[in-house]
Amino acid sequence: MDLSDKVSLVTGAGSGIGRAAAIRLAHEGSRVVITDVNEDGLDQTRKTIESAGGEVLSHCAELASVEDIQGLVDACDERFGVLHILINNAGTHSGGPVESFTPEEWDRVHAVNAKAPFFLVQRALPLMKRAGQAAIVNVSSMAGVLGMDSMPVYCSSKGAVVALTRALAFDLAPFGIRVNCVCPGPTNTAQPATFLAHFSEAEQARLKETWYDRLILKRSAEPEEVANTVVFLASDEASFTTGLIMPVDGGYAAW
Repeated sequence: MDLSDKVSLVTGAGSGIGRAAAIRLAHEGSRVVITDVNEDGLDQTRKTIESAGGEVLSHCAELASVEDIQGLVDACDERFGVLHILINNAGTHSGGPVESFTPEEWDRVHAVNAKAPFFLVQRALPLMKRAGQAAIVNVSSMAGVLGMDSMPVYCSSKGAVVALTRALAFDLAPFGIRVNCVCPGPTNTAQPATFLAHFSEAEQARLKETWYDRLILKRSAEPEEVANTVVFLASDEASFTTGLIMPVDGGYAAW
């Protein structure tokens, strides 16, 4: 893929899938804007891209805040004046029995996982229209497609991303903007550990067994494996693909 004429923005780029996607986009020649709430992780991603000769703008932001989202878009506009690729990857997790969740936890998870992607698209739309042809890839989860044990709040937030992707594919097609969604299965990032920390050791073992019993490939994905699909959908190689909800799940959804 030749992305040398592209400007990309990747959220959650301080680690995991976001970091891998940002590095891959830069490797393919794109100029990259990266953001995360984790400033140290974001700085490490920036250094990795720059050491390989890539051009990167790093901007720390709390995406639950629409004001921070606007500041991020303004920084991208000031530096590059246009945006061809938007990767809505940032997310947060929660877990536990239904009775354990508070309204504050519901609001936090949905603010990061569902509200932020919508308002980032909304605020970045002028820059993407300016590009003429653009692509959005939202990172949901298999938890947004299938019901999963002890994840009601997370599942609902990621399900919103799936529905949002389909709706935006209709609304943005007239502007030459494609919108697709990737749904990873278990991946070697910090997220699974964050989720499992809510449970006893015995419950953690049971949940892991549930996950891996369904995986045809019997292993977790590496972040780079998910990022490869994200970057493909963002590239012109996928020019006739929009509204797609694509599992990258080791066969989890094949049952």
